[in-house]
Amino acid sequence: MGAFLACGPRVWLRRAGLLLITAWTGFWVWFVSMVVLSEGPPSYPYGAAIGVPMLVVLLVAWRWRVAGGLLAIGAGIVAAWQFHGSSAILLLTLPPIVGGLLLLAGTRGSTRAGCPAASAAPARTQP
Repeated sequence: MGAFLACGPRVWLRRAGLLLITAWTGFWVWFVSMVVLSEGPPSYPYGAAIGVPMLVVLLVAWRWRVAGGLLAIGAGIVAAWQFHGSSAILLLTLPPIVGGLLLLAGTRGSTRAGCPAASAAPARTQP
């Protein structure tokens, strides 16, 4: 457990950003899916217009951290422009912007040094 906690702060910033973007996308894709299923086929294009861009932001964030962070910030800005009110700001705007900023803050520096959870290969010791 000590080696796991030895990860640098940039790794934790990256993880927090990815977690926030993933939770934001997961909630809204679930919510839109439930609304679309309850309203029927005429609402499918509207659901896709909301859900697909969110999934793209999530996939890009997991694959390319800088581009994903910038896309998440852009998605938050677009959401602020499209949706108004305090609940829209809290639920649609702040999570992707904060997640994108965390992701960008954690992109510089080492990604695997001293952090076993970030590495796919187990650590090997010399005999």
